[in-house]
Amino acid sequence: MTTLDESSLNYSTINEINNIIEKKKSEIESLTRVRDDLLRALKEEFIVISDDKNKSENIGILMGTSSRYYGKVKVKDVLPESLAANSGVIKGDIIKKINNTKVDNLCILNVKKLIISASKRRDDLTINIQRNNEVFDIIIYKNKK
Repeated sequence: MTTLDESSLNYSTINEINNIIEKKKSEIESLTRVRDDLLRALKEEFIVISDDKNKSENIGILMGTSSRYYGKVKVKDVLPESLAANSGVIKGDIIKKINNTKVDNLCILNVKKLIISASKRRDDLTINIQRNNEVFDIIIYKNKK
């Protein structure tokens, strides 16, 4: 921070400082809006499952479409210590099926709805994954009926 001696203090200096403060406030507000939009998008994309007691647990899968595997749903990220991470889902996995329902060419929102509806019906949740050239099932959870 710069220090000013008393001889250099005048109203134009104060006005310059005020202008800098206003500019920085505007930049901070803009960055805050961008950050809030990104957080909102992440919350909407990560899959959250709620139980009967209104507690929610984040399965922890962020999905997106894959350019390499056109029409496929790709795991873009997995939250550490989430149900998905603890079950073995990793970033880069291609989701082929949710409980034996093929998800090829489904939009992300419909895949998310499949997972949430399985939870509401108290069904088991098994995700069929393609990783490299291997295809296998990962059980995220088994519901007790």
